[in-house]
Amino acid sequence: MRHLFLWAFSVLSFMVNAANEPGKIDDSEKETTYVYIDSYTQLDSVFKSYALSIDKVRGYQETLPIFVHNIQPSIKDVNGQTKVDNFIMMILSSTLEVNNDILSERRQLNQLLLSGKTEQSKDIQALLKKYRAKNIEELKVKLLPLPPSLVIAQAIVESGWGTSRFAIEGNALFGKHTKKGSPNSMPAAAANIALQAYESIYAAVSDYELNINTHPAYKKLRDTRIQANNNNIPVDGIDLVNALKHYSETGDRYIQTITKVISIYHLNEFDHCKLKNTSEVIVKINK
Repeated sequence: MRHLFLWAFSVLSFMVNAANEPGKIDDSEKETTYVYIDSYTQLDSVFKSYALSIDKVRGYQETLPIFVHNIQPSIKDVNGQTKVDNFIMMILSSTLEVNNDILSERRQLNQLLLSGKTEQSKDIQALLKKYRAKNIEELKVKLLPLPPSLVIAQAIVESGWGTSRFAIEGNALFGKHTKKGSPNSMPAAAANIALQAYESIYAAVSDYELNINTHPAYKKLRDTRIQANNNNIPVDGIDLVNALKHYSETGDRYIQTITKVISIYHLNEFDHCKLKNTSEVIVKINK
């Protein structure tokens, strides 16, 4: 039985834009339940109402598709282990959904090639453009997901567990810079610096993974990942973290910080976690 303060309703065949909300690329019909809560402090009760806990996620290596839509100032009101557990689960579910979408695109590419489509076909051209790939071989290198431990660790460090001004005002969890004055930009105090704002946490994770999968600075990461993939070797966050030297001006110190966060919070335990194949829940926080 859900807690009384939760207002939920279900909609069938709720079609969403994959750039803004969780949603499968195949556009199949799926029931989506919206849950509205007054503040982030009530998120723990939402997880408990679905019998979801971080210990269960670690143990069963799966989590429910419960997606927290947005960050609000009330995230600062949660401390201790509850803050840690809820933030990890919040980023994990969106990361797994983004990874599923990337794998779906990879399957789409393989199906197109098996059907005889060439590099000049409209669908393959769309993927090449999205991933800024020169050819199909380069596209295959870029069209792979990231280990959740790496994504979660960077979200923790870049957003201060979601409490930074940019996270609260624009779901900006990864500190991605953009041009000042450009659409969805949030100006910083310093000079001409601005950060990219997002409609949702899912959108922030999706854009972050696209950045890692396309920017020349992370080629070493992609090369390490594809080599492991081609040899059927599982890859985790620690395997890739050394390729993030250019993500921050602090360079090697940044790598040490991300490595430490993965280790302290045992984030590598989520690297092979899956989303349970059940109806989605989207939690929207009012304040």
